[in-house]
Amino acid sequence: MKVLWLTPKWTLPANDGARVASYKLLKNIPKDIVKIDYLALSHPDDKENESELISVLGVESAMYVKRYLPKNTFEKLFYYLTAFLMNPLRPLTVHSFASMPIKLFLNSLLDKKDYDFIVCDGLHCVAPLIDRLNKLPIVYRAHNVEADIWRRAAKDNKKPLFSLLLRFQFLLMQKFELRLLKSAKKIFAISEDDANVFSNLVKREVEVTPIGMDFSHEVRLRERERINYLFLGRLDWPPNKDGLKWFLDKVYPKLDLNKSQIHIAGSGDRKWLESYHGLDGVTFHGYVESIDKLYQEIDCSLIPIFYGSGTRIKIIEACSFGKPVISTQMGALGSSLSPNESYAHGETEAEWAELMNNFDRQKFESYAKNAIAKLKAKYDEKV
Repeated sequence: MKVLWLTPKWTLPANDGARVASYKLLKNIPKDIVKIDYLALSHPDDKENESELISVLGVESAMYVKRYLPKNTFEKLFYYLTAFLMNPLRPLTVHSFASMPIKLFLNSLLDKKDYDFIVCDGLHCVAPLIDRLNKLPIVYRAHNVEADIWRRAAKDNKKPLFSLLLRFQFLLMQKFELRLLKSAKKIFAISEDDANVFSNLVKREVEVTPIGMDFSHEVRLRERERINYLFLGRLDWPPNKDGLKWFLDKVYPKLDLNKSQIHIAGSGDRKWLESYHGLDGVTFHGYVESIDKLYQEIDCSLIPIFYGSGTRIKIIEACSFGKPVISTQMGALGSSLSPNESYAHGETEAEWAELMNNFDRQKFESYAKNAIAKLKAKYDEKV
């Protein structure tokens, strides 16, 4: 079987949720059965190494086309205003994926090679193919219910004009997503919850490909006065950004900094964090090459997420490293983990501050062990 596999960014290093989701699945597909040509619609900051990716993931070939994204505020305003005027009915976040260079590259590739399937590993990958959906053997591997993120963002925004704009983008994304769901030859959701949403929308079978992880790390928390907490994730993804902002604005002021050290790391545009630089007890790492080393140095992972869909990969990843987690219920979405049994649950700033200021090492170790026992049966990459 010959497959063209599209990702919305270069998969290596696998240092955020979307990359981990792609990396784990690609790595474990039997290459004697499926021959894969890999193509990334790369983010401008990606550092592509084709030979490394071929070696690590075992694909036949590795290619990429760079997307353009604006950097400063003026460029962003001009870019997205132009995008809206050019195509007002296309969601703004898919605009960079539908550029002419990407379309030309893909069309040329599809003219030269015949593929049994084209895997769109994430919704945005389908943007350059949207006008040819019914003619192509598309397999959609959904990382989340994308429209739901926009719906929740519109609902939570307190500014009427911004809420209206977000609502409009939600409706456009919903239409875009539905078009793909109806046309794809096969749909694979990342969680049971998402599979049920998609199945109810289009009245067709949707299968589930859970995220795969390695659960061989030992649970062992070191004895020390200051507990090292970690927030790790793409820092410009709206659910991450809003959750981290809530944590720094609401929870941080209530913390006993003699007991807590906060570490913040992740890729993406992090200029919005500059106003928080200089906070006592907070270390900003920015982009990190190796999350393995980062997890070795910390005691507990923080997931203050209040909206989104799919599976919260970060909670599974943290548990796979043997680390306990403090999370909202939304932060554990799709993981099957039980609050205050396999992770410490908090929804309010008071609850988070209480958990962090009175960190119970024995209890948190039991959370981590319970989480691994529960997750391993479903999410072990070998399974």
